Amino acid sequence: MFDLIQQGKALPQRHLRAGDFVYRAGKPVDGNLYIVLEGVVAALDNQEGFILGSELEPGAFFGDVEIMSESEIRLQTYKVKSMSATLAIMDKRAVKLTGELHPQFFLNLLRSAIDNLNRAEQYLINAAQKTEN
Repeated sequence: MFDLIQQGKALPQRHLRAGDFVYRAGKPVDGNLYIVLEGVVAALDNQEGFILGSELEPGAFFGDVEIMSESEIRLQTYKVKSMSATLAIMDKRAVKLTGELHPQFFLNLLRSAIDNLNRAEQYLINAAQKTEN
């Protein structure tokens, strides 16, 4: 069985403190997917407040939408919510290779991208409704 945390421990890592940004929406994509190994990371809204329910704990990953869509800019902002966080960094080549070797990883990647797109759609619907009122 494929264990994302175990695989992530063999990858380059990034150690962050509470309040550190992993990346910001609108900035150039670095081509990396991030795996949460320790701590909690959350998505932020346009006013840089944490989005309720967006907390990512160990074993979760993000950055997948930009990799799968080949976007040139980051579509979401992520920030460390816990006292600290350790993230594994998986570049685009490693994502492709891991997906080929472990189909379950690729299936999880697709599910995550769909979930993220659904969440983004709901966010945009809510934002549009607020501007109409």
